[in-house]
Amino acid sequence: MNREEVLKSTHNLDKKAFNEFVLKTSLTEIYLKNLSVELKTRKFSNPTVNLKLSQKIQAEGENFYIDTTLDLKVKDGRTIPLKIKVTYRFEYVTGYTAPSEDFLKKYADTSARMHVWPYFREIVSNLISRMGLPPLTLPVISFIPE
Repeated sequence: MNREEVLKSTHNLDKKAFNEFVLKTSLTEIYLKNLSVELKTRKFSNPTVNLKLSQKIQAEGENFYIDTTLDLKVKDGRTIPLKIKVTYRFEYVTGYTAPSEDFLKKYADTSARMHVWPYFREIVSNLISRMGLPPLTLPVISFIPE
């Protein structure tokens, strides 16, 4: 979901209440839940990177969990010589006993994306290095809706 889609989907949210929700929310744990790597060849001539992000949200009382999966594919012409798929679990606690689904969705689309990105960049960089491939530097994300 791009920035405009997030803004459109959360247009009717009470911004003051959501900001209060964010202030009362703390990240309590982060861990790698799943990792898969597939390397077909170490030679790329003209690589392009495709990235997909998906999230699953689960809430239990004041706790909620966001499983974020990032699926990176390096394409070289018609072939995909490298695939890296990573799932992280982020565990949060908030002062709300039953946060609204809209709040959780907006939080996942904004704050949680910013939480996962440095971990994903680091693991991709580390894996690429360990495979003896040329560096692949992913950009810094700046996803902050107004």
